Amino acid sequence: MDFAFSPEQDELIRTLRGFARKELQPRSAHWDKSGEFPWEALRQMGELGLLGLRIPADHGGQDSDYLTFGIAMEEIARGDFACTYGLQLAGLAGEILGRSGSDEVKARWLPSTARGETIVALALTEPGVGSDAANLACRAEREGDGYVITGEKSGISLGMVAQAAIVFARTDPAGRARGVTAFLVPLDLPGVSRSPLRDMGTRAIGRALLAFDRVRVPDAHRLGEEGTGFYQVMQGFDYNRVGIALACLGVAQVSLEETM
Repeated sequence: MDFAFSPEQDELIRTLRGFARKELQPRSAHWDKSGEFPWEALRQMGELGLLGLRIPADHGGQDSDYLTFGIAMEEIARGDFACTYGLQLAGLAGEILGRSGSDEVKARWLPSTARGETIVALALTEPGVGSDAANLACRAEREGDGYVITGEKSGISLGMVAQAAIVFARTDPAGRARGVTAFLVPLDLPGVSRSPLRDMGTRAIGRALLAFDRVRVPDAHRLGEEGTGFYQVMQGFDYNRVGIALACLGVAQVSLEETM
């Protein structure tokens, strides 16, 4: 088996390494100190096609392979670790919305995510539960032609700057993992509130506590069938965890280079 990169991937590495060095590294310390999210850099990443790597081609993305996504994670991290969160979340949104979203949801959120104009956060983690999807307390109850969501999510990366979130909530109280369903929830809906977390570092990712007080969403915002949320998030985590490891490797590489 040949483990060498393709010529296109080699060119991508050269392009992203130059981008990280020129556009991200000089501003990384400022973003971390101020907590300012780098929207301009995110849009630049959209122009480079990075945010659409895991978004379907018919919704503004490239539908690229996981290896190329991993290369992007590692190289962007060499410039600024916080920027990799935008890349991660765009990939997860592409996977989950592209596979399970309604036509309305895909048309509204995927093209703008690929361009770096919007962020769709992933709202799984809860106070006292962590990311144990089988024991979530946040619930979504059937009401009319939609659902009412009530509960809290904690430690949500980019939660303070995202325009929407994929929220995992319990639709079947007795179902454990099979009782969890995913919903696309715009974060400007009535009943949504968010509070910032005061982190020691990587402040630019704007981690938040999200609260949902009887937030109403239509049927079209349910992602897939009821009870499939656990499968959706685990499938996304399978490759994203590797992407996070590659981002850490990128940070370690540039740290080593700076000390030599």
